[in-house]
Amino acid sequence: MQAASSDSACDSIMALNKGTQNYYNSTYRGRITLSDQLHFTVKNASEWMAGEYQVIKGLYQTCMARIYLTVTGKFPR
Repeated sequence: MQAASSDSACDSIMALNKGTQNYYNSTYRGRITLSDQLHFTVKNASEWMAGEYQVIKGLYQTCMARIYLTVTGKFPR
């Protein structure tokens, strides 16, 4: 999975391999999860998490899903 705010390039934040999630960016651990069926879950959202997320598959970087996350309300950082 890759993530990018609207003004930056995509950075890899996690990899999903046979159901095991490996986070490249520990800031997202426990906040964003992805299942083998592409179920995207966000917990404890903060304003800094808003932006575009892409689910990328394989060596050829095929985009399987694109998620635009908007965070509203007041949330703890």
